[in-house]
Amino acid sequence: MVSPRVCLSAIALAPMCAVAQLGPLPDDGRLTARVTLSHPVATIETLLDDLSNRTGVRLTADASVKEDLIVLRVKNVAAREVMERVASHFDWSWRAEDGGYVLFQSKEQKEREQKAYAEQLLLPLQRSQEAMRKWLPSIERDFEQNRARLREARERFRQVSPPNPEWGELYDEVERLEGIATPVALYTARLFLSINDEQYEQMIERGCLVFALTPTAAQWRVPQGLRDQAREVAADLGLDTTGVTSFEVIVAFSHNEDSIYSAESLPVDHADIAVLDSSGRVVATQTVFLPDVFLNNVGQRVIPHSDDRLRGRIIRSEAFDELVATGWPGTRRRLASESLAYLARGSNVPPMRGYGRLAVLVADALDLNLLADAHALWGPPSEALRMREADILVGGLFRDTWQLEDGWINARSSTWAVYRRHAVRVGRLRAVRDNYLASGGLSVGALAQYGREFSFFNLLDPFFSLTLDGTTEAPWAAAATKFFGTLTPAQLAHLAAGDALPA
Repeated sequence: MVSPRVCLSAIALAPMCAVAQLGPLPDDGRLTARVTLSHPVATIETLLDDLSNRTGVRLTADASVKEDLIVLRVKNVAAREVMERVASHFDWSWRAEDGGYVLFQSKEQKEREQKAYAEQLLLPLQRSQEAMRKWLPSIERDFEQNRARLREARERFRQVSPPNPEWGELYDEVERLEGIATPVALYTARLFLSINDEQYEQMIERGCLVFALTPTAAQWRVPQGLRDQAREVAADLGLDTTGVTSFEVIVAFSHNEDSIYSAESLPVDHADIAVLDSSGRVVATQTVFLPDVFLNNVGQRVIPHSDDRLRGRIIRSEAFDELVATGWPGTRRRLASESLAYLARGSNVPPMRGYGRLAVLVADALDLNLLADAHALWGPPSEALRMREADILVGGLFRDTWQLEDGWINARSSTWAVYRRHAVRVGRLRAVRDNYLASGGLSVGALAQYGREFSFFNLLDPFFSLTLDGTTEAPWAAAATKFFGTLTPAQLAHLAAGDALPA
């Protein structure tokens, strides 16, 4: 029997081969069967198994796509329409094989995804740097005036304390001015403008990007035009630079994980600064947050609200009421807990199930079909759940990426290609989970292995957020403490220097 691989390469010469490339699905009467499906979040493989059982048609997925996550709710819809919409949503194709159909990604579709990846990866950086260039001149112009305001605000802040109502206002004012009226803040902003495409991609991969005057192999050299300004930064943070020729200023930008979900998000929201004297002793450290002025400048929607035909409609259903009855923040904790349920030993629940279930309940209440990739799901704001207004709630769930057409809610993440490239596949994530639970923790060697295999930020939320103790209020702190407690002083020094941990 000829193998499918041979068939694909010889399709023009062998029309009777068991495998055939397809455009639209053929006129197959079996696919006219109408189905009702509800999958809060499922792998493509799970969805196709379900659809196969309901239609009697063998439906499978290629290995490269079978673990992608999908959110689907359909009521009395032809199986053919479901199949075609799934393929169209992900930009995949169907092919006939052995009396059934296989969902796969063609060579051309892979190339389109690669192009989309490059564009989506850089979009948050490009937008943020554009906003920074517009913002920076006015801050430089008013720098001395704002610095005087900062000195005054700091002095007033030292004179008050809670419960004085002025304390909170002064705290916010000091924090705002520290982001625009100190040498270290300006240095950080200018350094941010120097980040190039290669460096940003490395930040995505490693979770942070480190600049230094004398960099290690894992760091980047401060651009020449900014090296002279480092002395002013060091002095501002407490190093006596009089006559000093050797010192170090290290700036570590931390990647904002939200930017992988939405191009609206800032790629960076803060930087950590460290000043070292000539002997290598740390003199001072400081965290610099990008200022509110900058945040407001880039807080515009990339994808506008697609539809407002749901406006004025209130979500009402018994199941929905039951889910949100705990009130906020109880509802949020409930949804988050369900979304992380796959971390429990032996669990086959896929990630994001809590918010997927909320999305399905919303579609049920509105009697609409729903198709979304799990990347588009986002926890709605508390106000949306309290109001239960359909347009606001759907917009909150899908971060303004949803569209309403012909009775369907369609939602696709604005950075779907980036997320898909960096996501940890469900099966592999379960293997990491099982190894973690079996070993009672994570060794330095295991962390190094996972760090080489996955982007760190794709493990931090789903993996390190594991609640080690059912009563623990801060599972991240518990997990981090457990990990860092295993490090030797030498290993900690590697991390401090920005170097990768040895396996």
